[in-house]
Amino acid sequence: MKEAVFGTILRMSLIGCYSTAVVLLARFVLLRLLKAPRKFAYYLWMAVFLNLCLPFSISSPVSLIPKNVEMLSVRTEQAASEEEVGMGSVSGAGGASAQSGRDAAVWNAASFLWLGGAVLLLGLQALLALRFRRRLTRLRCVREGKRERIRELKGLPAPFLWGIFR
Repeated sequence: MKEAVFGTILRMSLIGCYSTAVVLLARFVLLRLLKAPRKFAYYLWMAVFLNLCLPFSISSPVSLIPKNVEMLSVRTEQAASEEEVGMGSVSGAGGASAQSGRDAAVWNAASFLWLGGAVLLLGLQALLALRFRRRLTRLRCVREGKRERIRELKGLPAPFLWGIFR
């Protein structure tokens, strides 16, 4: 079960990387070479968003995703079905259980490494967000009402919004 979940997350992450690279290339072509309006470049990011958020993909005969990523998902599904049936714990001829044990150890190490990196990045983002929020509270308040607080930072080239719920 854990291998199937981690395999799905790994596959989605790799597909997200590929789709990001394709969008960056298409964005460059649209904006620099074809001089298209910027709104089309924003629409391209919807494909990356959908690839990262949806746990399934639509298959087609033509794909930009390498075969290795597709094979990873097939292998993960096979490992999950073997685990459900109980084949992974049965020792067969030729050391099948030893191979299964090594695969499980690799998946465990990779999943802990991925989870540690995710926790580290989330912690860093939380720390940076708190530091930025503290910096914003020190700025000069231009207008403050019950529902709005507008602060001014000299030298900032564009306006921005900050916050999730407010």
